[in-house]
Amino acid sequence: MFLPIPLIWGLRIPFLQKIGLAVIFCLGTIVMAFAIFRLKAVTESIGVVSYTAPQDLATWSMLECSIGMYNLHVHQPIPVRCHS
Repeated sequence: MFLPIPLIWGLRIPFLQKIGLAVIFCLGTIVMAFAIFRLKAVTESIGVVSYTAPQDLATWSMLECSIGMYNLHVHQPIPVRCHS
């Protein structure tokens, strides 16, 4: 997700739009981190009888899906002006 960040800084768009694009790409990194935490929680809960394991797994799943859906819907077309 950090791969396009140097390309964003080379674009001829206003600075705030560059920051916005960088934040959108970094949200994808956060979603991947939540997926890794959820995978870790799933592998640790195998064979363990606990009353909190289902709630922990549901929390990580909910966070991952919520931020992923937000990242999906936050993209809007960016108007580009041609300077001539």
